[in-house]
Amino acid sequence: MVLPPPSGGRDLDTSGRIVAGAEHGGGGLGRQGVWSGWGWQYRTALPAGAPTAGGRVVGRWRRAGVAGSAHGRGAQGRIRLTGGGGLNVSVDLSVVIPCFNEEERLGATLERIVGYLDQRRKAYEILVVDDGSRDATVSVAKGVANDRVRVLEHGQNRGKGAAVRTGVLASKGEWVLFTDADLSTPIEDLERLERRVGDAEIVLGSRAVADSEIVLHQPLYRELMGKTFNLIIRSIGLVGLRDTQCGFKLFRGSVARQLFEGSRVDHFAFDVEVVWLAQKAGHRVVEEGVTWEDSPNSRVSPIGDSWRMLVDVLALRFRRP
Repeated sequence: MVLPPPSGGRDLDTSGRIVAGAEHGGGGLGRQGVWSGWGWQYRTALPAGAPTAGGRVVGRWRRAGVAGSAHGRGAQGRIRLTGGGGLNVSVDLSVVIPCFNEEERLGATLERIVGYLDQRRKAYEILVVDDGSRDATVSVAKGVANDRVRVLEHGQNRGKGAAVRTGVLASKGEWVLFTDADLSTPIEDLERLERRVGDAEIVLGSRAVADSEIVLHQPLYRELMGKTFNLIIRSIGLVGLRDTQCGFKLFRGSVARQLFEGSRVDHFAFDVEVVWLAQKAGHRVVEEGVTWEDSPNSRVSPIGDSWRMLVDVLALRFRRP
């Protein structure tokens, strides 16, 4: 059965059962949970219309964070959800936007995306996933939250890969696009990716193919790092792809949810892992050129994040899908 939509949400115990008296709608803070590298361990708000059977959460919501294992008052982190409708609504496109400290540009980004999607006259949803921001990102996002714009919150910073995973697994769309909050690739380039959906289930926005357009290049050291990274990627068997790191990718929804269900990488190498999983599973992946403009406020650390990406990618050589 499907529970009637709650006023806010309900906490769950480790088995997914609803905890008596644990509702936290109407501004309550709810209980907290934790995330580990082994999987979701959040005690979180149950989204309106989440499917249950006998009081237990079923389907992809177990993986997406509604079945947690937090205990006691000392647990840290949680996922909270604002906005959104029932799971039975037909959605053509889900747009996932991972965010960390994006208060300055998120408002303009959402305004542009909503305006563009509205004029397409197709059913859509936007999932803004806040990854433990320390600024007013959540407040900005909640200011536009409605039936088509949902806000999901990590209780603490877990990494871009974890944020995208949260959004994808909570998505309902026939197609899923994830895009960076800075819109380094304009949302209008979605149409370029859509032209290729007859050829593949996954279309990667690419800065390295013939019809791409780079408005503002990255600093030279970052471009050199990117080329080196691509050489390393080939060592794990990813071939035929020139740019796995552009933050503008379109997936068939069912494929995206399957791939992110099996993903483990929480940080910036998550793109490589997901494409690697896709190729291993036999999914067709293609690149399509996009317009791209470097953001001066990149969240990538040239040293710390590059080292972590290297470790995460090399680990794929010793892992079975």
